Amino acid sequence: MAVNLVDASLAGICVESLLYGICVVLFSASTSLHVFRHSRRLKPGQRTSRYLKPATGPTWTPIFIGTILAFLAVTGQWITTVLRVFQAFRLYNNGNTPLELYADRSQPSNIAKMAFILVALLVCDVMLIYRLWIVWNFNRLVMGLPSLTFLGMTASAIGIIYNIRRSVHGPVTNIFTSAAGSWIIGDIVFIFSTTMYCTAMITYRIWSINRLVDRSGGGLNSVMTLIAESAALYAVWTLFFLITFLAQSSLEVFCLDTIGHISTIATLLINVRVGLGWAQTAIDPTTFTTGLVAQEQHELSTATAVRMDIDVTRVVSYPNEFDGEESVRDDSSPKIVTGGHTSHLPFHVRDGSNETE
Repeated sequence: MAVNLVDASLAGICVESLLYGICVVLFSASTSLHVFRHSRRLKPGQRTSRYLKPATGPTWTPIFIGTILAFLAVTGQWITTVLRVFQAFRLYNNGNTPLELYADRSQPSNIAKMAFILVALLVCDVMLIYRLWIVWNFNRLVMGLPSLTFLGMTASAIGIIYNIRRSVHGPVTNIFTSAAGSWIIGDIVFIFSTTMYCTAMITYRIWSINRLVDRSGGGLNSVMTLIAESAALYAVWTLFFLITFLAQSSLEVFCLDTIGHISTIATLLINVRVGLGWAQTAIDPTTFTTGLVAQEQHELSTATAVRMDIDVTRVVSYPNEFDGEESVRDDSSPKIVTGGHTSHLPFHVRDGSNETE
């Protein structure tokens, strides 16, 4: 049975409101944890919390700024969607023709909603690409493909808005056969490709490190699970959207209204888990004889959710919780020190002074 466009739109606003509520909760938690960690100041000799480590880097990080932009975008989308409900059932032709309003994609309210959705998707993909860039230690070769797909997403987003907006000679009532429809398909394909590529490369990078960490009694399996879960949520919904659009089903409206929130939730889940320390304790410092290591960049904690604290010019270890010893080694190559055995981590650290959040 074919799904009515009005029914799909009403179902979309219900689910979208639920997802927006989840976004509000996750954004509030993520922001509170981020600000709290940066506001803490350790006293001399005071030990850091195992579960909520103070951050020493700048507060306004790229991930933090991107999170705010994505949340503002989904907020604008939700407000526009609610206004369209009142417009359809109260304002447009006295509420007698809601189907006509929802079918006209060239309505200014619909264009505004599309713009907010596209901004949310672009910002979330930028943060995913940024995480890949950090994890792979600024490897330009790895960044080639996602950079091209992001340019494709940007061009597609502009093409969608332009082709819908320029329809001044008549309403766009069939999005599937219009010029904007081709741009939408292209945008979905670019989004899906970017998500799958970045997730696969980040997971592989963590897996390669995990092989060494496992020798020391630790493990990063929970980190890979965290990344995979968030990416799977986003990728599955994107694929569902593509299928419904190619099938020319009215369910594409339902998918379109919710995909921006899904992408934002996938991003916020990582931020909140890192802020709470779930992933940062994937490597337990008590399992090491002299403690260990950490991260090559200030953003690596939010980029990979790995408990690794690297000062890029030296390895700073944590105090041993069994014998109270502390080890500090000056070196440009990060190591894991366990019971007298030293293992080099499989990445190069550049000179600098950034530390983990």
